[in-house]
Amino acid sequence: MGAEPPLPFERLDFIYLPSRDPAADAEAFASLVGARLVFAIEAFGTRVAMVQPAGDSPDLLLAGHLEGPTPILVYRVDDLDRSRDELRERGA
Repeated sequence: MGAEPPLPFERLDFIYLPSRDPAADAEAFASLVGARLVFAIEAFGTRVAMVQPAGDSPDLLLAGHLEGPTPILVYRVDDLDRSRDELRERGA
């Protein structure tokens, strides 16, 4: 079996997390693990907060409007169209 070509991602920029209470979750990350609060907003019927947990780890975007428990991983790519095409070729 041949090796799979590398994925078309440069790095994981942030993790988009569902949250029932983004402000409280951001405060918990800040007080419990020392994350830095980047912003917290309420607009368009939802609340969103971003925290930076540490160093070069991905930022966490806590969002009140996401449904379900599954986070969304947001990667940086060099060429969005090419990356999309490569992922589609893999069946994603």
